[in-house]
Amino acid sequence: MATSTSGGGGARPWRTALLTLRDESVASPTPLALLALLRRLLLPPSSPSLAASAAALSPHEVGSDVAFLAEKAAAVAPCAGAADALRGVCHLIREVMCKTNTEIDSSGWLAVLTFLHELVKCSVEGACLKAHCDRTSALNTLSDCLQILRFLSKDLGRCGSLTENSHVLRVLILIISCLQAELNMTDKSNGSGISSHISVSTNNKNYNTWDMEISAFSMMEDILCKIASSMSEVLWQSVVEVLRKVMDSVTSRNLIIESSIMSRFYTSFLRCLHFVLSEPKASLSGHVAGFVANLQMFFVYGLRSSLPSAITPKENKTDSQSRSSGRGRYKPPHLRKKDGKTNDSLDDRSSDSESSRYDLGSSDSDLSDTDGYAKNGDRFRSSKARLAAILCIQDICRADPKSLTSLWPLLLPENDVLQQRKYRATLMTCLIFDPITKVRVEAASTIAAMLEGQALVLTQVAEYKESSKLGSFTTLSCSLGQILMQLHTGMMFLVQCETQTTLLAAVFRVLILLISATPYPRMPKELLPTVITAMCGRLLDRNSNKNEHYALLVNVLSCLEAAFAKVPPSSDVFGVLIDHCAGPSLAQQKSSVVVILLHCIEEEMHFSVRCGALQVLRSVVHNYPSCANIIWEKVRDIVLDLLQTESFEDQKCDANFGPPKEELSTKGRCLVAGIKVEFSVNALKYCGRNYFILRNFTSSP
Repeated sequence: MATSTSGGGGARPWRTALLTLRDESVASPTPLALLALLRRLLLPPSSPSLAASAAALSPHEVGSDVAFLAEKAAAVAPCAGAADALRGVCHLIREVMCKTNTEIDSSGWLAVLTFLHELVKCSVEGACLKAHCDRTSALNTLSDCLQILRFLSKDLGRCGSLTENSHVLRVLILIISCLQAELNMTDKSNGSGISSHISVSTNNKNYNTWDMEISAFSMMEDILCKIASSMSEVLWQSVVEVLRKVMDSVTSRNLIIESSIMSRFYTSFLRCLHFVLSEPKASLSGHVAGFVANLQMFFVYGLRSSLPSAITPKENKTDSQSRSSGRGRYKPPHLRKKDGKTNDSLDDRSSDSESSRYDLGSSDSDLSDTDGYAKNGDRFRSSKARLAAILCIQDICRADPKSLTSLWPLLLPENDVLQQRKYRATLMTCLIFDPITKVRVEAASTIAAMLEGQALVLTQVAEYKESSKLGSFTTLSCSLGQILMQLHTGMMFLVQCETQTTLLAAVFRVLILLISATPYPRMPKELLPTVITAMCGRLLDRNSNKNEHYALLVNVLSCLEAAFAKVPPSSDVFGVLIDHCAGPSLAQQKSSVVVILLHCIEEEMHFSVRCGALQVLRSVVHNYPSCANIIWEKVRDIVLDLLQTESFEDQKCDANFGPPKEELSTKGRCLVAGIKVEFSVNALKYCGRNYFILRNFTSSP
């Protein structure tokens, strides 16, 4: 071999040791004899650096030797007193990988992973609970293990098999358990809460235990992203258990530290939890309560010092924005130069913070990964931890919605929804107050998932009663009723005040599900009419006629359709329908619900808007037939005008557009006479220049 010829002297120590080990292993020595051989050949204190000599060999030869060495070291793991030898072999393998280009095939990596598993299990796991010197040595070894796993990840890349990734995951589970045991031990010895920095000195370098755990969770996250859907149930259970232990340990003192390193740790850890919960392999019922209680603590992570205690009225918001539009508080000219840039930057930062706290609206740029952080001073990227925690709640909701029902009071407010929770945040806190749009959108999606999964339970159980005295017992049904009431309040606020289109779409989806799931006969009688009135007010928005707002109008009409379709029919809703229809003034008539809906099906409106409005009118006629005579006269006139505007071929009229104009007019008169006529959802057809007509009317006495 060319490499060995040119550098034979330099490679001799490594080659001699490994060839001797191979020759001695042919006779299948006992584990004790093999352990003595490893100590004699590879770990003498006065031997030259084997790792340096391995650099003179070819990558393939070194890889084969490393795999063989790992295989033999794993065989001596059961021997008493083998810990020092195993740690020495681990350190040697790490040094070789750092100094050489090592090529290891799949079977060789499996041998290395088996060795690391035995090493952590036998010689490190127990040492983490012993004296300080043993714990220091164990942490150094864990650092070596993590570096070897990084080389493995770099070598395998995206091509690792399920078997290889599963082996790496098992090793990471043990490493994380050991690191967490060390953190708990240091925490207890300090006696002052969770320690944010633990240093271990080795080779004049400081290793931060939190950094090591972050590295372990980052690798676990990468692996779970690849194999979460295909790993075994046993391995899935092991991952869930270690994540549960870490979370309980982190939150045991109700202390979530806000710092750069801890933000990275929480984010990496919660992302691992998200991948596991999104692909459940078994029941989560035993973990739901613990996970939810702990995840809820992250809803305002990084925001406790920057959010208001309640929503500021619009006039105050405007004032604060005008004050913060400048460069901070006013300073006399003679003081500005003395303060210099440092004080100006501080004022700028406080001014920006003040503006962002009271500005509940947001822009599309907040959807990026960077704009929101700079705008809101999220220097620790804490919003990533909040987002991951919300995604975990969403996963739990989809995996086990039944177990989540009793925990709704932890996740959703029962009172004062428009006030920021200082000590217990909710999903509505995230939806209304969070400065990052991504977080708000996912909070809305999680609430929607909760409503969707428990719609039947809410319909059968929830009821609203006036809140009783503080401290008195509240049944789950009353608690759910109060939550539904607060959800209505929060959603109505967002519908009326929010302008960001992506968030509005998520809010309207929540509102549709909320309307469908709420038992309005057991809620305050004015609740549903208030929703309908607020939605109609949004239809009157002047900007709603612009092309970019058609989606908003369609969403509003979908909410109205769900509201008018609620059964049993409500006399209060009927009162809203007929209110102002025959008012004394033209302004009153134009503000009536019926007139607003009829305006949405006129000629100049977009197809999707007209389709949505006609479906709302269909629900109105179906649930409140006595309103039909008010609606049909106007609908008939609009449809006839459209028919007269367009010229159609005879075959199109016969095939697509149902009865002729005379029959439409006849059925209109029948409807006015009191015969029930139902609107058909398929009664609309796209014609030429965005014109649509009604078809397939069916009447029955």
